[in-house]
Amino acid sequence: MNDCYFLGALAAVALCAIRKAALFHSTDYGDMGLYVVTFYKRGEPIHVVIDDRLPVGIDGRLLFAECTDGSIWAPLIEKAYAKLHRGYYEQF
Repeated sequence: MNDCYFLGALAAVALCAIRKAALFHSTDYGDMGLYVVTFYKRGEPIHVVIDDRLPVGIDGRLLFAECTDGSIWAPLIEKAYAKLHRGYYEQF
């Protein structure tokens, strides 16, 4: 994504479980494969709805962000960030 500010913020979030939980809306539908990620732009909350389909290569590994512990919070936040900036096309 070539956004050092986003990656720096993501690294800071990784250090604290409370920060990770704050990004995901309390009404997540993870069991249905849907997530709501909340970003703040100019002080206003923006809720971005994404699904759990993540881009993978032919080897089955994630193409972009991944967590060393196998969780998917970082790729989900990355996908929501891309969608916020019209980098992903999603159909629901």
